Amino acid sequence: MYARRRPIVAVIVVALIAIGVMICVLAVPKNGPDTIFDTRLSDDGRLVYIDVKGDYRFNHYLEHGSSDVNLGDFYDYLRDNITCGKPINGVNPVNCSAFEASNSDGSGFLVGRNFDFRYSMPGVVYTHADGCYRSMSLVDMRMFVDTDEEYSKIATDVRLNAAPYIPLDGVNEKGVFVCVNMVHFGDVMDMKGKTPIFATSALRLILDKADSTESAVRLVENYSLKSDVCYHFFVTDRTGDSRSIEVIDGRIESTPTELMTNHYIFPDTGVPVSENSKYRYDIIKASLDSSDIMDDDQVRDVLNSVRQDDPDLVHYTRWSVVYDTEELSATVYLRSGDSMDYAHPFHLRLIEA
Repeated sequence: MYARRRPIVAVIVVALIAIGVMICVLAVPKNGPDTIFDTRLSDDGRLVYIDVKGDYRFNHYLEHGSSDVNLGDFYDYLRDNITCGKPINGVNPVNCSAFEASNSDGSGFLVGRNFDFRYSMPGVVYTHADGCYRSMSLVDMRMFVDTDEEYSKIATDVRLNAAPYIPLDGVNEKGVFVCVNMVHFGDVMDMKGKTPIFATSALRLILDKADSTESAVRLVENYSLKSDVCYHFFVTDRTGDSRSIEVIDGRIESTPTELMTNHYIFPDTGVPVSENSKYRYDIIKASLDSSDIMDDDQVRDVLNSVRQDDPDLVHYTRWSVVYDTEELSATVYLRSGDSMDYAHPFHLRLIEA
């Protein structure tokens, strides 16, 4: 799936990222002098693979930050510096679940993750930036828009340039896993005093630069997390050091935990716990209390038990994924129509470019 190196040229070969259409290699000049995007669709057209080599200008973003608590400034930055002057918009996922278990084969740890949203165009982003750890992450290419019509209007180069900035879960070559969940009833995140960055940018920071859970916490502490809704992060590494990273009263708090849904892990915040979040949390906790040693299929089954597909819900489970932080692999299950498809997984591996 990897492209041969070639000079960046001004001409962009446009290929639609859409179900059933094969994707071409795109050379996009805005990101950096050596940025190459190699993209393709899975054989069944349900998953986009995006391999990013070169400078996607993330260090420039870390210097700039997001000057406003509103999402708009983050997207304005992408428009002005990343997506060739073309605008995008953003929407927010509501329900997600994550947990860690010891691998039953004794090799390390597995992480289970459900991403719950209205609809999605799932993408796997592989990054190979100089001076950064290699990583693979899952993104929702439709996080930019509210409707299919709006999505179809976004040029392919815009989607690709923005993709490294919107990881929702992923693992890097050091075995550090991170994902982002919304906090129900949480206030806006508006930390002061340091360069402010948006929530998904914190995931990119960790994937690019963290070699352990502890270093991930230290990295995030160097910035102010900002968003117009409240998020928190689940982080773990090859040693099984799993924690939440949360903004509490304007400061970063990391709390040991094996699982996370959509309420604060840090105790005594005074923020209520939603019924939906507690329901999923209690199911996962009961499974881990029964045995926190699992194989891939058992992790998948726990994810299945907390999937969101009630027709009365606005947000469904769009993917379930089992990460292996030792093998640097992932097994991804996608929604097909009205239900999750746990019979036809995608097998991913973070490999040397």
